[in-house]
Amino acid sequence: MYSKGSGRKAASGSVKVKDSNNRLQLVFTHGGKRHYISLGLTNTPINRKLAQEQAFQIQRDLEYGEFDPTYEKYKIQSALTIEKLPSTIAVSIPKLPEL
Repeated sequence: MYSKGSGRKAASGSVKVKDSNNRLQLVFTHGGKRHYISLGLTNTPINRKLAQEQAFQIQRDLEYGEFDPTYEKYKIQSALTIEKLPSTIAVSIPKLPEL
């Protein structure tokens, strides 16, 4: 579907979307160090678009000096969030006279 890339490193300061074992990663150099952010997404056209949007965000943050070294800002949030349901549900059973 997609090529694995040319094998060359991205230019310093640029963010590259990389396919690693059919999983998407963002790869870039900042502060003289190589950074890899695994997105936890399979390599599909929709996920690649999401990864590219994150790459643009990181690129922007690098250019403006707002890079988050903890990567928290760049983790892709799942579209579906699961809320924890209460372990017990209160159910009131009406008594016969109430019916």
